[in-house]
Amino acid sequence: MAKIRGKILVVWYLTFSMCILYIAYSTMYLASSVHLAETRLTFKPTFGPCARMVLTTTNAAYLEMAENMLTSIQLVRTPSFPNVTVIAEDEQSYEYMTNLTKFHQGLIVQKTKAGMTSSENLKVKTKEHQYQQFVKRRPRYVLEFLEKGYDVLFADADTFWRKNPFNDDDFKGDFDIAAHDEVDRPKTPLFCAGFVYYRPTNNTISLVREWVKLLDTTDKNTLDQFVFNSLINRELDKNVTGGLKMKTLDPVKYPDGKLYYRVPGWRDEHINQTIVMHFNFLHELDSKVEKIKKLGWWLV
Repeated sequence: MAKIRGKILVVWYLTFSMCILYIAYSTMYLASSVHLAETRLTFKPTFGPCARMVLTTTNAAYLEMAENMLTSIQLVRTPSFPNVTVIAEDEQSYEYMTNLTKFHQGLIVQKTKAGMTSSENLKVKTKEHQYQQFVKRRPRYVLEFLEKGYDVLFADADTFWRKNPFNDDDFKGDFDIAAHDEVDRPKTPLFCAGFVYYRPTNNTISLVREWVKLLDTTDKNTLDQFVFNSLINRELDKNVTGGLKMKTLDPVKYPDGKLYYRVPGWRDEHINQTIVMHFNFLHELDSKVEKIKKLGWWLV
C-alpha cells in the first residue's frame, strides 16, 4: 500500500511539474509575442545615438501613392538602409499599411496620435483646406522623433526613389537641416517641407518646436511651409556663430515637379541623375499618378 501511495505521489509530482513548466513557457511565449507586436508599431533606436529613419504619412486617398513610394524604396534598399515609419491618419490606412509590413523590409506603421479620422473625410484634393490641416501634423511627427535622438528624413508620399540618398554627399557634412529650395538664387530661399533631412541638433529641435507651436496658435491658417521658411530665414538673418546651418539639396539630384514639368527639356537632360523625385507642383492626385505612369515608375 505504501508503495502504491509512493507511486501516486511521484506521478502527481511529475504531472504538477509539467503543468508548471507549461504555464511558464506559455507566459514567456505570450510576453515575447506582445513585445514583437509592440516593436513593429514603435520605432526604437537600433543604430545607436545617431540612428536614422525615414518618415512619411498617408491617408485613405494616398494609399496607392504611398505604396508606390515604399516599393521604390525597396528597390534601392541596402543592408544599412534605415527603417521607414509610416504614420497612418485613418483606420483604412493603418490596416492597409500594416498588411504591407509582410512584404516590405524595415517598414513600421503607427497610428496618428492627433486623432484618427474617417477615411471619407480624408479623400480630398491637395488644394483644399482640410488637406492642409492634415499636412500641418507633419512637424509634430518630426519633432517627436527628433526629441528621441533620430536623424529624420521626412518624405511626402508623392516621392519616387531611384537611388539611395543616404549614399549621397548631400546627406553628409556639417548642417542642421537639408532641404530642396524651390526658387532660384538670389531670391530668398523657399525650402520645401515635403522632403527634408533633419538632424537632432539643438538648432533643429528649437526651430521645429517653434514651428509646431506657431501652427497650433498664431499661424493656424498659414501654410506650414511658409511658417517653416519664415523661421529659417529669421535664423539665417541672425548670422551668428553656432546658428542654424541650412544645406540646400542639389536640385539635379532632388528635383521637383516644377523642374520636371515646367522647364522645357530639363527632365530629359537630368533624369538619369535623379536620386529622389518629388511630384509636387502637380495639385491633383490623378495628375501625379498619370505623370508617374508615363515615366514607367508606377510599381503597384
